[in-house]
Amino acid sequence: MTMLGHSVSDAWGKWLSVTRDRCHIHYRLERNNLDEHIQVCMASAKETARRIARDVPRGIPARILEVGCSVGFNCFALSCQYPAASVVGIEPDAEAVMVAHAMARDVQRNVTFVVATGEQLPCLDRAFDLIVCHTVIEHVRSPEEVVSEMARVLSPGGRIHLEAPNYLWPREPHLGIWCVPRFGKRTMRLLARLQGQGRLVSYLDHLQLVTPRRLERLFRRHGLVWENRVRMKFDKVADGDLGIVKAYRTLAGWLVAIKHLGFAGPLVDTAVTLGIYPSMSYTLSHAPESSQRRDAV
Repeated sequence: MTMLGHSVSDAWGKWLSVTRDRCHIHYRLERNNLDEHIQVCMASAKETARRIARDVPRGIPARILEVGCSVGFNCFALSCQYPAASVVGIEPDAEAVMVAHAMARDVQRNVTFVVATGEQLPCLDRAFDLIVCHTVIEHVRSPEEVVSEMARVLSPGGRIHLEAPNYLWPREPHLGIWCVPRFGKRTMRLLARLQGQGRLVSYLDHLQLVTPRRLERLFRRHGLVWENRVRMKFDKVADGDLGIVKAYRTLAGWLVAIKHLGFAGPLVDTAVTLGIYPSMSYTLSHAPESSQRRDAV
């Protein structure tokens, strides 16, 4: 029996029986133990919610949307972080939503889950004060439609918190392979086979090879302004805050050492300008009306 009861265990069992045939190619439970897995995922989600709260400190959101919520861990954590808020999770995987529903019944949070896609959000205009979209935009059919829909349902003073892998970085995180940026999926498939991941190359078919320039072009097109949080992360890491680093800890250590030599600033400036870093992190909001009018002229 899992810590959350038979209904949760049954829902997880059904989802896990199909998820490896879809896109969760490396999905596994911690030590094959559902109880432990749920605890680990909830702890990680709560840290994510705290990071979002630090990044988006202006006001307390009354309505929160997560685009691509999977089985709902971030939604539950956001509900803990903002207990007065109502939280909606959107996810196209119906079995994942069944897991989320089962866990929601047990934890009794003010969270709702809906089977839907980011390209067609079943939400009213300007409905949400905070929208979270983490490691999802690279999996959707149309990044532009998802950005357009998020802009549509974002309230006038609201914020979007978006994170995604950066395909200008030479490592593909889902397959765990080294690749050559900008050389396209054909080269990625070849390199996957050379690195022993040939059985997984079909996973690349649905990926959107998103980059900072590509996303920022979409943000601008749909009336959003943004803050690139990668520079802030680099500065914290250079100051020795390695706790925020999930991967590439060796590189983070080098950045700390380079700062002591006085070279970190120019190196970080160059990386951010060229867009060469492992993952993207943005906070977005509606552009001021005056800026939108100038862009329209």
